[in-house]
Amino acid sequence: MAGCHAKASAAPRSAGLRSHRLCTVRLARRVWSIRPTKLPDVFRRLGLELDHHGALSDAEACARIVLAAYEEGDPELPQAA
Repeated sequence: MAGCHAKASAAPRSAGLRSHRLCTVRLARRVWSIRPTKLPDVFRRLGLELDHHGALSDAEACARIVLAAYEEGDPELPQAA
């Protein structure tokens, strides 16, 4: 399963913050039931443009997927208080 993984926090554990990894492939499958789950497929479903295979673009794509799932209220993502 190819995909990108977003790291929720880059802060060191000694700062008292927890670090979480999130698979955007699994996230897109869970929230939108998208298959196949390649970045172009997910972006097409979300109505977003993608400059695929550029490191910055792919990283931004992962962030946009997480934000879109957050906005939809995915229960497995931490919600703002």
